[in-house]
Order: sequence, then C-alpha cells, then structure tokens
Amino acid sequence: MVVENQGALQVLNGNMTTLEIITLIISSIGGSAVLFGAVAWFARSLIKNFIDRALEKFKSNLEKMAFEHQIRFSTLHEKRAQIIAELYGRLYEFHWAVCAFLRDFHKENENDKTQRVQELDNKSYEFKDYFDKHRIYFTENICSTVDELVNALYSAYVPLEERDSSDDNLKKVWRKCADTVQKQYPAIRASLESDFRNILGVIEK
Repeated sequence: MVVENQGALQVLNGNMTTLEIITLIISSIGGSAVLFGAVAWFARSLIKNFIDRALEKFKSNLEKMAFEHQIRFSTLHEKRAQIIAELYGRLYEFHWAVCAFLRDFHKENENDKTQRVQELDNKSYEFKDYFDKHRIYFTENICSTVDELVNALYSAYVPLEERDSSDDNLKKVWRKCADTVQKQYPAIRASLESDFRNILGVIEK
C-alpha cells in the first residue's frame, strides 16, 4: 500500500515515464505475468494489423499504377502503329510517283511533265506534312532517317523540274536522279523499315 501511494505521488509530481505509469497500473491491478503477456500480445497484434493494412494499401496502389501504365502504353503503341501504317503508305505513294516521273520523263511533253511535277509536289507535301505533325512519336534517329529519305527523293526529281529537253546535260542529270532512287533510297528505306518493325514488335523467325 505504501508502494502504491508512493507511485501515485510520483505520477502526480510528473516524475514517471509513460512506460513506468503503465507498469504501475498493471502492478496495481495484479501484476501477474499473464497480464503482462496479454498486454504485449495485444500490442503486437495492433502493430501487426497496422502494418498488414499499410502493406495491403501499398500493394493495391502499386497494382493500380501498373494497370494505368499498361493502359497508357497500350494506347500509345496502338497510336504509333496507326501512324506508322499511314506514314508508310504515304511514303510508298511518294516513292512510286518519283519512279513514274523518271520512267516517263523522256516520253512526255512539257505540259505532261508540268502536271507530273505538280503531282509529285503534292505527294511530297502530303508525306512531309503528315510526318512533321507526328514527329513526337518517333526517336530522333528515326526522324533523321525520314528526313534523309525525303531529301533523297527530292534530289531524285527536283533537279529535273526546270531542265529543258534541249539541255545537253539532261541525260546525265536524269541518270544521277535515277541512281538515287535505285541505290541510295533503298538502303535508307531498309533502315527505316527495320526501326518500324522494332516499334511494332515484328520479329522474324
């Protein structure tokens, strides 16, 4: 009884820690080892429950973030696939127009050549304009390759636009343009196709 009174005085005087106060309360109730064990078990249970709930919430947030990332990635991949398909189709039309222009260059009159050049300019503009609007979807290396490809096609017909049929160097200029389409262009296009296949996940067996 004296000990309890002394403990009470210490509590009133503020000389005891929280742990000492809890110990004093338990001792005043009975002080049995069973009670100490029960309190310890209860404390551990509370802590474990708190940790389990925190981990479960953290796991749920991670799964949610992973799902959102997957959705964004899938949407981006689908968008890039659509852009590549459209871009490659426009490239094919541009390339074919250049080839047709070179093929028929010596057979057509000036009016036909003027019309063919206008068609070429339209195809080149459609391709370049579409690509420039979607450059953000491609790496800098791919953008450089496309720019190189466009320059190659330009150089395959632009030098002939203003050439007169009586020009002595006409055949030489034409041959140089044809070589660009036959030799320079295919290598650049092959490099671009390889990059596109990597983006689309096309794997050759």
